[in-house]
Amino acid sequence: MSGWTETQWEWEAMAESRAIPPPLDWSGSHSEKDLNPGPAMHVFVDDSGCPGFKFADGSSTHVVMAAAIFPDPLEIERLASAMDFCASKNRLTKEFKYSGLKERHRDCLFECTSGVRLILRAITADKRKVYSPLLREGPPLKSHLLRQLLTHHFGNISNAKVVVDGKDTRGLGIPDRDYIKRKVNKETPGTIHSVKFADSKQNRGIQIADMLAGAIGRSIQEGTKTPSSKHRLRISGCARGPLGDIWDFTAKS
Repeated sequence: MSGWTETQWEWEAMAESRAIPPPLDWSGSHSEKDLNPGPAMHVFVDDSGCPGFKFADGSSTHVVMAAAIFPDPLEIERLASAMDFCASKNRLTKEFKYSGLKERHRDCLFECTSGVRLILRAITADKRKVYSPLLREGPPLKSHLLRQLLTHHFGNISNAKVVVDGKDTRGLGIPDRDYIKRKVNKETPGTIHSVKFADSKQNRGIQIADMLAGAIGRSIQEGTKTPSSKHRLRISGCARGPLGDIWDFTAKS
């Protein structure tokens, strides 16, 4: 995300007062953990839109899967500080979920996090254009889109720790942690270092992925009461190529 605002400077000044850990000491002996470094980046994934196809009964017309990618782990800390500041400023005690926030709170969240450096890669699908019987039955569609998102990254996701909301595993058709890693690394070796199921209520990375997916979904869903592209335009900088992308999976090539 780009751009600095008065609100952004407020929380940045507050964050600077936090202690910075000392650099690693490479002069002595090293443990096995030191010699086997962790992930090169963190990827937080969440979605927007329901899996149903009963459009006359209120099913969403589109599904969005968004990945918030952080090559620098310090940016995750800056994200958490910015979101904590926004929550405190607005006296919000619940997690940030796009569908559950008032418009002014959405505006504030995107303003507060505008200086955080992250990469957005997302995939969208117009369910009215999905004809495969295998993909029209619940979890398979979201599971398929998640796999497409994590395999068609053109080298922009590598040795990543992928974090998914633990409550969404059934809806995404994920039986266990190894399933995603095995499926993705089989198609694009080296993409995933590890997979973690986390509680979105305690994880700001998953919450920002939800906000990004929600902003994209709101701009393309049909039949919504308040369609708007303003938040999608606000986040367009972090989706800019060649690193970022918003892929319309059902668009004709």
